[in-house]
Amino acid sequence: MRNKIIAVTGGIGSGKSAVLSIIKGLNYPVFSCDDFTKKAYKNKKVKSFLKGFCKNCFIGFFKTKIDRKTLAKLVFSSEEKRREFTSVITPVVYDLTMKKVNKLKGVKFVEVPLLFELEKENDFDHVLVVKRKVESRQKAVQKRANVTEEDFYKNISFLVILTKVLFSNIFIFSCASFLLIDIFCV
Repeated sequence: MRNKIIAVTGGIGSGKSAVLSIIKGLNYPVFSCDDFTKKAYKNKKVKSFLKGFCKNCFIGFFKTKIDRKTLAKLVFSSEEKRREFTSVITPVVYDLTMKKVNKLKGVKFVEVPLLFELEKENDFDHVLVVKRKVESRQKAVQKRANVTEEDFYKNISFLVILTKVLFSNIFIFSCASFLLIDIFCV
């Protein structure tokens, strides 16, 4: 089996995690940038940034940890805050993820939520874009992250860059057949 790295991307609440779960069930290694976020928070540059960005985001005195709900609320409060946050954290998370991915041989799937925004699509052999109706995405995000409907719609516009998505290798619509995954793995 050849070495291949396949990106799985899509907007918030599109079903990327569900797709990764199915792929994992087919015994392919899967990675999610989200899994490396905690580790990124320990990075000196990120820690320093967070202390200035969100003074109320730390819990504890001696052994502090990040209050992710407070941080998320701040990040999604405005486009400016979201851009500021992602410009620092996202490259660190991406680098940590890809270091781990590149150590493995064979076919690997990597969930990269901001793939096109990072302009990293050329780092992958294939890009798999997961799509889902906006109303379904909104319900999923509100349930999972306690985001208001207003905040969801205010921030959804930055989550997919349509012109680049149109040039992706394949789309998977929620509830579509996942037999297509075998195409990538030959």
